[in-house]
Amino acid sequence: MTGASASVKKTTIGLIGGKEQTLSLKVVVLGSNTIAPGLAEEILGAIAAVPLRADCQTEAEVLAAAADADAIIRGGGVPFTRALIQGLQKCQIISCFGVATYDVDLAAATDRGICVTHMPDLTTEEVTDHIMALILAWARQVLRGHQVVKA
Repeated sequence: MTGASASVKKTTIGLIGGKEQTLSLKVVVLGSNTIAPGLAEEILGAIAAVPLRADCQTEAEVLAAAADADAIIRGGGVPFTRALIQGLQKCQIISCFGVATYDVDLAAATDRGICVTHMPDLTTEEVTDHIMALILAWARQVLRGHQVVKA
């Protein structure tokens, strides 16, 4: 695991019963190399949480970084098996930074009352742009022209 650092930020949320109440959230971002630097920080700033970035290769590393996390944002990597999910003590949400949740044991998450989300339209525009570029390259015979110029 690399990139781990303190990530709990306490924020005053107001007075309740004459006492000042604070909110402390630990949000762990896994697979941080797939999530744009600054993006998680910008989004989480709205709820006064500071993310902990961790690049984990094993379930043990995920648990070391996220066992006491309130929320996890994951960009792929280690599959979230029942055993891993059982080790998440406080987790309320697992947000998959991608189009699917196929490597998260949804039944285990449901059993623990953990919400699992994903972003189905995350890459739609980029994929269609790439397809259009390939169609144009094929129609204009860009590869053939490149090979002629190189020869």
